[in-house]
Order: sequence, then structure tokens, then C-alpha cells
Amino acid sequence: MKAIIWFGEELSAKFVYEDILTNLQEEYLSQLIETVVELDDDAKERYLEGVVEPDEDTIKKLIRKGTISGNFVLVLCGSVFKNKVQLLLDAVVDYLPTPLDVPLMNGTDPENP
Repeated sequence: MKAIIWFGEELSAKFVYEDILTNLQEEYLSQLIETVVELDDDAKERYLEGVVEPDEDTIKKLIRKGTISGNFVLVLCGSVFKNKVQLLLDAVVDYLPTPLDVPLMNGTDPENP
């Protein structure tokens, strides 16, 4: 996991990622992995056999799959006060469904039911 350190207050300010190494981070990451691999039989099998732990891209894909199927509810914490809206928009793109991911809605004309 990474911490994001911002420099400057103007829009699109520069930032760097720094490593976070804590016991809690490892514990919660393993809980996240155990939860997301439940959505994909292949990933679950590889994880339980100890063959490979899912990489970041696989975890993102599985979180997206869980969000689209309704198994997960995406909750983002933070502030968009200074430059943070970029990360929020990245999360929307990474995890939320596109119009192609959900079935078409059937509407009715309220004036002509």
C-alpha cells in the first residue's frame, strides 16, 4: 500500500507515493484478498493452493466485478479539498459500472401509461 504525499495547493499539484509498512496494512490486505477471490473460481483456486497471490490489477478487476454484481458497495474516504478529486475520478473509472455493464432500463411515459 502507498501513502500519497501532496506538494503544493494548485490544481494538479505534484505528489509522490510512499510505502506504508504496518501490521494492520498486511492484515487488512489479506482480508481484502480473501474477500475478492471469492468472486472468481480461478483466482480463488490459485490463492488457496498458494500458487500465486493476486496482483493489483486482478484485485481491481475483482473489486469492479463485485461492485457491478452488487456484492460490494464502494465506499471512498477522504477530502477533495486540495487536489484529491483526481483519485476519486480514478476510482469511479476503475470500480463503477459503465453503461455497457448494466442492463438497459425500460421507461414509461407518465402521460401515456
